Amino acid sequence: MTDRIKLGILGNATIARKCVIGAIQKSRNGLVHALGTRSPADAAEEVAAENGIGNVYDGYDAVLADPAVDAVYTLRKKEDETGEEHVIQAADEYLSLIHI
Repeated sequence: MTDRIKLGILGNATIARKCVIGAIQKSRNGLVHALGTRSPADAAEEVAAENGIGNVYDGYDAVLADPAVDAVYTLRKKEDETGEEHVIQAADEYLSLIHI
């Protein structure tokens, strides 16, 4: 089996917690390596512990700068101006990007 793609998740929204993270962790070729959040870190730490995520970052920039991250999954709302900023930053870092 080939190495799993290490994903960084930008955001700790309900869709991430209830749908995205579990689906990636159960997949054969994906692994959530890092979770970045702007909300209180305690909530993200709990989600990470429940899902076997080894890295929790306070903010998104650290996820994008993590050299172990192969791709980024961003859950930012369209009206959130920082969402576009992080999409551009991910591209600048040569990371693959999944944006919903």
